Parts: sequence; C-alpha cells; structure tokens
Amino acid sequence: MAQTERAARTFTRALLDGSGALDERSYDTARTTLGERTLFELSTLVGYYRTPALRLRHFDVPAWR
Repeated sequence: MAQTERAARTFTRALLDGSGALDERSYDTARTTLGERTLFELSTLVGYYRTPALRLRHFDVPAWR
C-alpha cells in the first residue's frame, strides 16, 4: 500500500472508530503526506457518508431487495 493510501486509511479509521481522534504522530504523518486541505475534504466526505448510515441504522431501515 502506498504511503498516501496508508495515511488516508489511518485517518479515516480514526474518524470512524468512535473517538474521532488521531494521536499526534499519526495526525502529523497524515497532514504531511496528504496536506491539510485533503484532510479537511476527507473528513467532510467521511461525515457525509456516516450521517445517513447512522440514520439508517438508528431507524432500522431494511435493505432494498
């Protein structure tokens, strides 16, 4: 896995693991590798997908068939 992919995966998993926080070293690596703008955009994208997923789970919406 390329360094950029690894940084994006680590950042995304930290957002989704419940705490929503990276340790300082991981954040610095992600910021250096991806840049602050990309981190902002990635966190926004993850939030956009997580919000409807949470609502679907909360209201127990069945899958389409």
